[in-house]
Amino acid sequence: VIHQPSSEVFELFDQLCLLTRGSTIYFGPACDAIHAFTAAGLPCPPARSASDHYLHVINEDFAIGKEAKKIERNIVALKDHYQQHVHPGVVWNVEVCAQPGQAYEASGNQANPVYQALVLTQRMLVNNFRNIGLFWIRLVMYVILCICMGTIFFDLGHTWKETFSRAAMLFFIAGFLTFMS
Repeated sequence: VIHQPSSEVFELFDQLCLLTRGSTIYFGPACDAIHAFTAAGLPCPPARSASDHYLHVINEDFAIGKEAKKIERNIVALKDHYQQHVHPGVVWNVEVCAQPGQAYEASGNQANPVYQALVLTQRMLVNNFRNIGLFWIRLVMYVILCICMGTIFFDLGHTWKETFSRAAMLFFIAGFLTFMS
């Protein structure tokens, strides 16, 4: 649902459903809506975008007095046109689509799990390389952490005390990396 789309966004629509007061006044291809409004006696002025015209014709949120009555007449005209000309075709399409058909059976053409993992990994890496905060800053932080930890625990001996120091370092780094991810 998009209320009051820009003309650029509106041009991207394939299908359009216009509702007012809970009733459908148009449903169908977005490019054909202008013809339905013209057929209902509400043509679009030359310098106005179609999306603005639709809202101006049917939106009664800010209408007062004569403007509200005019919008009421517009809504009635559009409802009548929709019920007479468009709605029967929509009902027919719904009935055709509701007919039971053949059950879908997946073909054996699915990608294997290794290929899926490769594609997802590639997407993740591309997203990470593009996002400075997510990837590059963390990478620099981890490199600095490695250098710090390496210099602190550089040149440890091979006695049992130094082995405990190495274990403490490994747990510290594992905990730090877990909380930073």
